[in-house]
Amino acid sequence: MNLREYQARWAQALLGEGPSPPAMLDTEQARNRLDIYRNHYVLSLVEALQATYPQVWRYLGQQRFVDLARRHAIQHSPRSGCLTHYGETFPDSLRTALKEEESWVCTLAELEWRVERAALALAPTAFPFADLARLAEEDYARIILTPADGVQSLIASYPVATAYDRLFAGQLPDPPAPGIECLVIYPQREGVGITQLSPQAWAVLAMAFEGRPLDDIDGGLTDLHCDALLMLVQLGVLAGFRLQAHARSVVRD
Repeated sequence: MNLREYQARWAQALLGEGPSPPAMLDTEQARNRLDIYRNHYVLSLVEALQATYPQVWRYLGQQRFVDLARRHAIQHSPRSGCLTHYGETFPDSLRTALKEEESWVCTLAELEWRVERAALALAPTAFPFADLARLAEEDYARIILTPADGVQSLIASYPVATAYDRLFAGQLPDPPAPGIECLVIYPQREGVGITQLSPQAWAVLAMAFEGRPLDDIDGGLTDLHCDALLMLVQLGVLAGFRLQAHARSVVRD
């Protein structure tokens, strides 16, 4: 057995997976020590999940959250040694474990994951207002917007933004009724912002994420879309823009 195979067998033994552990671990003393390592390993993953999903933890309570987090940690090991990026699939684990009437908590977890991603981003930079102001009105449709670093979006199946705010303030919310909520989550100089978007603002943001010009918006660019663009700029959701090149005409003989 080479070193790589040994390390793989050791990791499987730590996670309680795969065949029997390497021979040097297959003793009572070694198994006891392995149990200690395993407990510390799982505990570190549970603590990482609690740091990423504090509002889910507040709503479910310490013991219930830890039970669900331990189950997830055992079934889903991290892909890297940096636990800052661990836990993206935790909402899916909640979806299979929680009762149907608690399914909104899974949507809350989806929001929290995005809040955590936005919190890790750099502070937003100033939007080039002067460049935008110099554009002719007919050029607006050619604008291709650039999202600011760390900006996240979520089409939530429950209106969880209010529940998140109440939990953040230390208050338990009433379970929300199902309902679509389009949210943008974005870094601020202090903290993270969460804003519900109108259909026009969502359409503008979608064009930015897809790298498409505003002229591609279904139904065409309207004054409501322009107002939404200004609102997104003021929030710090957009970092800049460029203009789509004019299509070249082809002259045939």
